[in-house]
Amino acid sequence: MPVRRTVLAFAVTFVCALAVFTLPRFAWNTLHGAVRQQPQAAETTATASAPAPQAAPRSLPQRLTGLFGILLILGIGIALSRNRRAISWRVVAWGVGLQLAFAIFVLRVPLGQTLFRALGAVVTKILGFSYVVDLDSSSVSVVTVLGLGLCIDYGLLMTSRFREELRKDRDGALERTLATAGRTVL
Repeated sequence: MPVRRTVLAFAVTFVCALAVFTLPRFAWNTLHGAVRQQPQAAETTATASAPAPQAAPRSLPQRLTGLFGILLILGIGIALSRNRRAISWRVVAWGVGLQLAFAIFVLRVPLGQTLFRALGAVVTKILGFSYVVDLDSSSVSVVTVLGLGLCIDYGLLMTSRFREELRKDRDGALERTLATAGRTVL
């Protein structure tokens, strides 16, 4: 029985990740046709001294794609929940609020922009080594899905161990969880 549940959990996680990563773009492309192609390098006549071109303004549906993804993840979580009354909406609100605060920090605060620009440069430098080794174009997607699956798996491990410890004894359940399953994760 545990193997079946594990396989089912993996399949549901994979389908959810696939839906979250592909469904918003698929819906957008279906509703508004193919995305406009960028002009070819020969067609552009910009000189080095010209200011950087500004990105075209995004329409409202494009701006709401992220919100659609968050609502989709919450909806899948609610739909797959065994006990919907046990959902702590306070925790959900805190999670969404932290995501919003993080997004504002990264997108609007100059320090956040500078920090993540520097982190992006480090990641770009690391990915620059991929030119030495021939990688398939789907490698990034596969690694992203595997990383997401691993995060969810470790989260489920910590949650199930914490629940076991709560059933045994409420006092010190968090400490025992971090001493056992926490060592695996960290």
